[in-house]
Amino acid sequence: MSSAELILPEHVDLHMQKVDDLQPGQVIADGRYEIIDALAPGGQHRVYKAEDKLSAGRVAIKLFDEPNEQMRLSVDRELTANIMLSGNRGINETLDMGITTDTNLPQRYFTSKLADTDASGLKEEYKDIPMHILVEGALEVVYGIEVIKRAGLAHKDIKPRNILVDKSNNQWSLTDFGSVEVIEAKSIKIAPELGALAVSDTAPTNPMLVSTIGFLAPELVDGVIDTKTDVFSLGATIYRLATGELPYKGNNLKAYIDSVNNFDPKPINTLNEDVPEELNDIVQGCLKLQPKERPSIETLASSLESVDI
Repeated sequence: MSSAELILPEHVDLHMQKVDDLQPGQVIADGRYEIIDALAPGGQHRVYKAEDKLSAGRVAIKLFDEPNEQMRLSVDRELTANIMLSGNRGINETLDMGITTDTNLPQRYFTSKLADTDASGLKEEYKDIPMHILVEGALEVVYGIEVIKRAGLAHKDIKPRNILVDKSNNQWSLTDFGSVEVIEAKSIKIAPELGALAVSDTAPTNPMLVSTIGFLAPELVDGVIDTKTDVFSLGATIYRLATGELPYKGNNLKAYIDSVNNFDPKPINTLNEDVPEELNDIVQGCLKLQPKERPSIETLASSLESVDI
């Protein structure tokens, strides 16, 4: 499917009313998907477990609520990024995209492989995530960041809930590309019909609104974005999964940035004695205040591969 087919028709107004939640047994997308259960209901977007009647398999289906132009552009970004990135290691695989008119309002959607959990769920399952699971999973995420970098993008919102996990083979993959930002103009060529990613020569209007406090790289506040932004967020993610704590704290953006600028995070091996020294050093490097002092994606991959677990 081309990206042009994913644009809502001109006669479809922006949603001015609430999109109804789907119910188990409800069938959408011209009879293809039968809803089984809600995975993430009630927010701006809704994710469900569904049966794909065409393949006789189970999938995750994400439907988008687009109440205003800003949200519509975010959906454009996410769908475009899915088209660009899917099928690569470390990236959640997109299976299908389209527009369904079986709901009370037309909705764009995409389906993807159904994961066992996200990375935050692993922390709930294990008191302490085994180090081999954490290190191997983090390496998969690094491969995903490398794919995103090659596409000329930055993810900009890496955190445990945006990492899906297949527990059978410890396969970790990045998802939720609604916050992606172009850092090289080459990526615009992939889907020019949308125009959604054609912002490479401008800083984001309000970057902190599409990133998460606790994982947000400090330079985002100044509109500075590159791959090192995602390196910082991955460091904070590993820190959280290894210790249950965040490296920097703050109840609001100002308090969080003050924490980043004025405090050094505790070494993770002082909070979790199972953390090897090599992983501690990697995380400390990822969390450096200045992007140029953080490791490159290539160095990060090599360092994680060398951790003795």
